[in-house]
Order: sequence, then C-alpha cells, then structure tokens
Amino acid sequence: MVLFDSNYLLHVLNDAVPDAGPDDKKWVDRLVVKLQQAGERILVPTPVLGEVLVHADAATPQYLDILHKAIRFKIAPFDEIAAVKSAESLAADIKTIGKRGGATGDWGVIKIDRQIIAIAMTEQVKTVYSNDPNVKTLGERVGLVVINFDQLPSHLNPVPLIDPNTPAFGAKGE
Repeated sequence: MVLFDSNYLLHVLNDAVPDAGPDDKKWVDRLVVKLQQAGERILVPTPVLGEVLVHADAATPQYLDILHKAIRFKIAPFDEIAAVKSAESLAADIKTIGKRGGATGDWGVIKIDRQIIAIAMTEQVKTVYSNDPNVKTLGERVGLVVINFDQLPSHLNPVPLIDPNTPAFGAKGE
C-alpha cells in the first residue's frame, strides 16, 4: 500500500490544480495507472482528505464519490492506534532532536503531518507520495520512502499513455 498526500490526491480528483506544474497531472495519472497495474492500493488519510476538501466547495460530493467507488483507494482515519504511534514518535523526537522532528514551520501544520505519518505506519505503508518537505522529513525518520514529483521514475514521463500516431491507430507507417 502507498499513501497519497494532498498534493498528489488533488491531481487525481481535479484537472485544474492551482500552482501546479504543466505536467504534474500527467505524472500523477501515469503513477495511478502503474500502481493499479501493480495491484497497489492508495491510502488517503483523513487529515489529507480534510486538506483537499477545504477548497473543494461544490466538488466535495464528487470527490468523495470518486474515492468511495474506486476500489484502489482506501480512506483511513486518525484513530486510537495512529494516536499512539504519533505520540511514540513525538516522544522519541522530543528526547533527541526536538518536538518538530527536523520539520520546520508552523507547529500546527507539523502536528497534522505527524498524524499523516502515523496513519501510514498503522496501515503498513512503505511509500508516501508527497511534495511536502515536512512529510518527507518525518516519514524518512520512521523508515518510509517519500517521493516527490521530481523523484518520480523516468518511466512515468508525462507523455500520453497511448500514442495516437502508432500503426495500431491507423496512422502513417502502416
């Protein structure tokens, strides 16, 4: 199982993500296809879902419908087990490098990122897809692989999945 942070999930749900690079959606679409082909499920922690829905407005029911109907997506709550994992991680960091665990910025945001990582741990996620440097820092501290857009494998190049100019589509060169 892999986890999508809000910056990846938004590209799954919305064709026009603000501040996105021109090829970001294509990269994420290809990633989703590859994950589905590999039989992977995509975990959506409830804190991530909340971040995505903040600006969804009228699209909220549509986003939820997509996530509930797609068998490859799993929404996971910040529950009692995740709270324990988060507390253990925070307590260990307080004793060594401080409560932020190497993350920077607003403590409230860092606490949400800690919840996301705790949910990943409880769901036995191995790979987290996120462009958030704090998620990367906190995730790597507990042994998760965290991949941002720049680190996506080259086989996910943002090109069409099917080239309409290939002979199979009756183009030149038949």
